[in-house]
Amino acid sequence: MEAIKEIIESLEIPEKKKAFNERRELISKIKFTMSELEKNRMVALYAYNLENIPLEQDETKRKKLTLANAMLLHREPDVETYESLRKDLAKTDTVTEEYYKSIQKDLREELLDLKLPEIYIYQGLLDVSNFVVCRHIIVPNTIQTIESDNEVEKVIYPVKPMESKNKLNGFYNRTSFRYLEAMTEDYSFSLEGKNLGRIK
Repeated sequence: MEAIKEIIESLEIPEKKKAFNERRELISKIKFTMSELEKNRMVALYAYNLENIPLEQDETKRKKLTLANAMLLHREPDVETYESLRKDLAKTDTVTEEYYKSIQKDLREELLDLKLPEIYIYQGLLDVSNFVVCRHIIVPNTIQTIESDNEVEKVIYPVKPMESKNKLNGFYNRTSFRYLEAMTEDYSFSLEGKNLGRIK
Protein backbone atom coordinates (compact mmCIF):
# COMPACT_ATOMS: atom_id res chain seq x y z
CA MET A 1 0.00 0.00 0.00
CA GLU A 2 2.80 2.41 0.92
CA ALA A 3 4.70 1.49 -2.27
CA ILE A 4 1.63 2.30 -4.40
CA LYS A 5 1.19 5.64 -2.61
CA GLU A 6 4.84 6.54 -3.23
CA ILE A 7 4.50 5.80 -6.95
CA ILE A 8 1.31 7.86 -7.25
CA GLU A 9 2.83 10.80 -5.40
CA SER A 10 6.07 10.64 -7.41
CA LEU A 11 3.98 10.84 -10.62
CA GLU A 12 2.13 13.85 -9.12
CA ILE A 13 -1.22 12.27 -10.02
CA PRO A 14 -3.22 14.01 -7.21
CA GLU A 15 -2.11 17.43 -8.52
CA LYS A 16 -2.83 16.41 -12.13
CA LYS A 17 -6.26 15.14 -11.13
CA LYS A 18 -7.07 18.46 -9.44
CA ALA A 19 -6.05 20.36 -12.59
CA PHE A 20 -8.04 17.88 -14.72
CA ASN A 21 -11.20 18.38 -12.62
CA GLU A 22 -10.81 22.16 -12.80
CA ARG A 23 -10.40 21.98 -16.59
CA ARG A 24 -13.46 19.72 -16.89
CA GLU A 25 -15.51 22.18 -14.83
CA LEU A 26 -14.33 25.06 -17.03
CA ILE A 27 -15.25 23.13 -20.21
CA SER A 28 -18.71 22.47 -18.78
CA LYS A 29 -19.19 26.19 -18.08
CA ILE A 30 -17.98 27.15 -21.58
CA LYS A 31 -20.39 24.68 -23.21
CA PHE A 32 -23.26 25.99 -21.11
CA THR A 33 -22.46 29.61 -22.06
CA MET A 34 -22.22 28.66 -25.75
CA SER A 35 -25.57 26.90 -25.52
CA GLU A 36 -27.13 30.00 -23.96
CA LEU A 37 -25.62 32.21 -26.67
CA GLU A 38 -27.14 29.98 -29.36
CA LYS A 39 -30.56 31.23 -28.26
CA ASN A 40 -29.62 34.40 -30.15
CA ARG A 41 -30.77 33.90 -33.76
CA MET A 42 -27.55 35.32 -35.24
CA VAL A 43 -25.37 33.07 -33.08
CA ALA A 44 -27.52 30.07 -34.03
CA LEU A 45 -27.08 30.95 -37.72
CA TYR A 46 -23.32 31.31 -37.22
CA ALA A 47 -23.13 27.90 -35.49
CA TYR A 48 -25.26 26.31 -38.23
CA ASN A 49 -23.01 27.74 -40.95
CA LEU A 50 -19.90 26.48 -39.12
CA GLU A 51 -21.28 22.95 -39.13
CA ASN A 52 -22.10 23.08 -42.84
CA ILE A 53 -19.05 24.88 -44.26
CA PRO A 54 -16.67 21.86 -44.13
CA LEU A 55 -19.32 19.54 -45.58
CA GLU A 56 -20.36 21.75 -48.47
CA GLN A 57 -19.26 20.30 -51.82
CA ASP A 58 -20.38 23.30 -53.87
CA GLU A 59 -17.47 25.79 -53.77
CA THR A 60 -19.78 28.77 -54.43
CA LYS A 61 -22.02 27.77 -51.53
CA ARG A 62 -18.96 27.30 -49.30
CA LYS A 63 -17.77 30.81 -50.10
CA LYS A 64 -21.22 32.27 -49.36
CA LEU A 65 -21.43 30.53 -45.97
CA THR A 66 -17.87 31.59 -45.09
CA LEU A 67 -18.59 35.20 -46.08
CA ALA A 68 -21.90 35.18 -44.16
CA ASN A 69 -20.07 34.01 -41.03
CA ALA A 70 -17.33 36.59 -41.47
CA MET A 71 -20.01 39.31 -41.60
CA LEU A 72 -21.83 37.92 -38.55
CA LEU A 73 -18.55 37.76 -36.63
CA HIS A 74 -17.74 41.36 -37.59
CA ARG A 75 -21.16 42.81 -36.73
CA GLU A 76 -22.55 40.78 -33.82
CA PRO A 77 -20.93 40.98 -30.34
CA ASP A 78 -22.61 37.73 -29.21
CA VAL A 79 -21.19 35.93 -32.24
CA GLU A 80 -17.73 37.25 -31.40
CA THR A 81 -18.10 35.97 -27.82
CA TYR A 82 -19.33 32.60 -29.12
CA GLU A 83 -16.35 32.26 -31.49
CA SER A 84 -13.91 33.14 -28.72
CA LEU A 85 -15.40 30.42 -26.49
CA ARG A 86 -15.34 27.95 -29.39
CA LYS A 87 -11.62 28.61 -29.86
CA ASP A 88 -11.04 28.05 -26.12
CA LEU A 89 -12.67 24.61 -26.44
CA ALA A 90 -10.61 23.76 -29.53
CA LYS A 91 -7.28 24.50 -27.83
CA THR A 92 -5.11 21.46 -27.21
CA ASP A 93 -6.13 20.19 -23.79
CA THR A 94 -2.70 19.36 -22.37
CA VAL A 95 -4.09 19.13 -18.81
CA THR A 96 -6.42 16.27 -19.75
CA GLU A 97 -3.78 14.58 -21.93
CA GLU A 98 -1.23 14.71 -19.10
CA TYR A 99 -3.69 13.28 -16.56
CA TYR A 100 -4.70 10.33 -18.77
CA LYS A 101 -1.07 9.64 -19.77
CA SER A 102 -0.04 9.57 -16.10
CA ILE A 103 -2.59 6.87 -15.36
CA GLN A 104 -2.73 4.92 -18.63
CA LYS A 105 1.02 4.79 -19.29
CA ASP A 106 3.21 6.02 -16.44
CA LEU A 107 1.32 4.41 -13.54
CA ARG A 108 1.02 1.06 -15.35
CA GLU A 109 4.77 1.02 -16.03
CA GLU A 110 5.72 1.92 -12.44
CA LEU A 111 3.43 -0.75 -10.98
CA LEU A 112 5.26 -3.48 -12.91
CA ASP A 113 7.97 -3.45 -10.21
CA LEU A 114 5.42 -4.59 -7.60
CA LYS A 115 3.75 -7.97 -7.06
CA LEU A 116 0.58 -7.53 -9.09
CA PRO A 117 -2.77 -9.12 -8.21
CA GLU A 118 -4.14 -11.91 -10.42
CA ILE A 119 -7.13 -9.86 -11.59
CA TYR A 120 -8.26 -10.28 -15.19
CA ILE A 121 -10.92 -8.80 -17.46
CA TYR A 122 -13.02 -11.06 -19.68
CA GLN A 123 -12.28 -10.76 -23.41
CA GLY A 124 -14.38 -13.56 -24.89
CA LEU A 125 -14.38 -17.30 -25.49
CA LEU A 126 -11.65 -19.14 -27.37
CA ASP A 127 -13.30 -20.31 -30.60
CA VAL A 128 -16.11 -22.73 -29.70
CA SER A 129 -14.46 -24.15 -26.59
CA ASN A 130 -15.17 -23.38 -22.94
CA PHE A 131 -11.84 -21.61 -22.56
CA VAL A 132 -12.13 -17.97 -21.50
CA VAL A 133 -9.70 -15.37 -22.84
CA CYS A 134 -8.93 -12.54 -20.43
CA ARG A 135 -6.43 -9.69 -20.06
CA HIS A 136 -4.65 -8.55 -16.93
CA ILE A 137 -6.32 -5.49 -15.40
CA ILE A 138 -3.02 -3.57 -15.15
CA VAL A 139 -0.88 -5.11 -17.91
CA PRO A 140 -3.00 -5.12 -21.10
CA ASN A 141 -0.56 -7.29 -23.08
CA THR A 142 -0.76 -10.10 -20.50
CA ILE A 143 -3.41 -12.43 -21.90
CA GLN A 144 -4.55 -15.53 -20.03
CA THR A 145 -6.62 -18.45 -21.30
CA ILE A 146 -8.48 -20.24 -18.51
CA GLU A 147 -11.03 -23.03 -18.27
CA SER A 148 -12.20 -22.11 -14.78
CA ASP A 149 -12.31 -18.86 -12.78
CA ASN A 150 -10.49 -20.74 -10.00
CA GLU A 151 -7.26 -20.61 -12.03
CA VAL A 152 -6.79 -16.92 -11.20
CA GLU A 153 -7.66 -14.66 -8.25
CA LYS A 154 -10.54 -12.85 -10.02
CA VAL A 155 -12.12 -12.47 -13.48
CA ILE A 156 -14.29 -9.41 -14.15
CA TYR A 157 -17.18 -9.94 -16.58
CA PRO A 158 -19.51 -7.44 -18.26
CA VAL A 159 -23.10 -7.49 -16.96
CA LYS A 160 -24.48 -8.00 -20.49
CA PRO A 161 -22.94 -10.32 -23.08
CA MET A 162 -20.61 -8.60 -25.55
CA GLU A 163 -19.93 -10.38 -28.81
CA SER A 164 -17.84 -7.94 -30.85
CA LYS A 165 -14.12 -7.45 -30.32
CA ASN A 166 -14.56 -3.65 -30.30
CA LYS A 167 -17.10 -3.80 -27.47
CA LEU A 168 -14.88 -6.14 -25.45
CA ASN A 169 -11.88 -3.83 -26.00
CA GLY A 170 -13.99 -0.88 -24.88
CA PHE A 171 -15.08 -2.84 -21.80
CA TYR A 172 -11.44 -3.60 -21.00
CA ASN A 173 -10.30 0.01 -21.47
CA ARG A 174 -13.09 1.48 -19.31
CA THR A 175 -12.78 -1.08 -16.51
CA SER A 176 -8.99 -1.00 -16.40
CA PHE A 177 -8.86 2.80 -16.36
CA ARG A 178 -11.48 3.04 -13.58
CA TYR A 179 -9.52 0.50 -11.54
CA LEU A 180 -6.26 2.44 -11.89
CA GLU A 181 -7.96 5.78 -11.23
CA ALA A 182 -9.59 4.41 -8.06
CA MET A 183 -6.20 3.05 -7.01
CA THR A 184 -4.84 6.63 -7.01
CA GLU A 185 -7.27 7.32 -4.15
CA ASP A 186 -7.17 4.15 -2.04
CA TYR A 187 -3.55 3.06 -2.83
CA SER A 188 -4.68 -0.56 -2.98
CA PHE A 189 -4.88 -3.42 -5.50
CA SER A 190 -8.12 -4.57 -3.86
CA LEU A 191 -11.36 -4.43 -5.87
CA GLU A 192 -13.32 -3.58 -2.73
CA GLY A 193 -14.76 -0.07 -2.77
CA LYS A 194 -13.77 0.61 -6.39
CA ASN A 195 -16.57 1.66 -8.74
CA LEU A 196 -15.72 -0.13 -11.99
CA GLY A 197 -19.06 0.41 -13.73
CA ARG A 198 -21.41 -2.35 -14.91
CA ILE A 199 -19.48 -5.48 -14.04
CA LYS A 200 -19.99 -8.84 -12.35
